[in-house]
Order: sequence, then C-alpha cells, then structure tokens
Amino acid sequence: MTARRRTPSPRARSLAVLAPSCVALLLVGACSSSKRASTSTPTQTPSVTSTATATEAAIGAATQAAGSSTGSPPGASAACSLASNADVKSVYGEDFGAAQASSPGGYSACLFPPPAGGVDSVSFTVATGAQAQLFYSTNESGYTGKPVSGVGDKAFVSDDGGAIGVLSGNTAFLVHVVGFERVPPATLQTMQQTFAKLLVSRLH
Repeated sequence: MTARRRTPSPRARSLAVLAPSCVALLLVGACSSSKRASTSTPTQTPSVTSTATATEAAIGAATQAAGSSTGSPPGASAACSLASNADVKSVYGEDFGAAQASSPGGYSACLFPPPAGGVDSVSFTVATGAQAQLFYSTNESGYTGKPVSGVGDKAFVSDDGGAIGVLSGNTAFLVHVVGFERVPPATLQTMQQTFAKLLVSRLH
C-alpha cells in the first residue's frame, strides 16, 4: 500500500497501510504520519508512507509468527475489486491512474496512483479472517486520530485525514492518501469516511 505524509505526532503527519506498499502499515503501508507527504519529497516532514511501512513490518512479523492460524490471505486483486477509478474520482474529486494491485505482507492492496504530473494518490489495504483484528488494532495504535461512528463495526480516522481504518465483521482495511495538501483536514476526513462506507458496502 503509497502514502500521504503522517507521523504518529499530531498535526505533523501523511498507508496502512497501505500506497499499497504502505499497507504493511498496516501494513500498510498503508503509511506515515506527517500531513499528506510522500516519501519521495525529501523536504517534507516524515511521510505517512514511512509510518505505514514500519507498521506493516510489525504486522507482517506478527502474521508470520501466527503461521497457518491466520488463514489464507486474499488474492492480490481482491482489494481492487472493491472500487473503480470512477468510485475514487467521485469521492476525492480528481482523476487517478489505473488501479494497481499488490499483496504486501500477504495482505491485498490497491493503489490509485496520481496521473502524469499529479501528486495525489489513494490506496487501501485489506485483511481478512484471523488477520483482521490484528491489522485493525495495529493501525489504530499507529496513528493519532479519533473514533468514527457509522462506519463498519469500529473505525478511526487520523487527525490530518490521511488515513482511516475500519473493522467490519471478519474484514479490516486501511485507506491511506498521499498529497491532498490543499484539502483541509476536516474535509479530507469526510472524504475518507465516505470512501470507507463505500468499501464496507461492498464487503458482503
């Protein structure tokens, strides 16, 4: 799962988990903590991607330790089957590149990269079965944020809006964005919740 800059510290952060490579943040990778910054921007504060990568690494280690008890991971294309470019554009208000599927840490991730000349991207990582609860709790503790009601069984959104994590039944996912520097945190949080609700509606 790329990412938007976000560091564990409050407003300083930008997945999860998860651009997908970020997902390990949750793996993701999912993802960092400074406000919407990509790891490719050396002049910005630590990015969400960096935080996500660390989180993902921790989750990946825990998953390997659990062995077969974690169940079979979803296929790399599973996450991308939950949303289309049109869905992402309708929520975040801009065009993105074609969806890119990956499976960081054994999770299923999907990245909608920025178009040529763009900087904003959206990615999300999905964990199922025995992995779901660990994935959710790891991401929740990796971001400074607040609980969100009305999205799945449990959800949280980061203070800067760069990440939102959801647990719904035996599935958990982390949506992480990079860029969106011109979007106020409160507005980005609303966008994230809207997209998360869309994903939840397609889980069952």
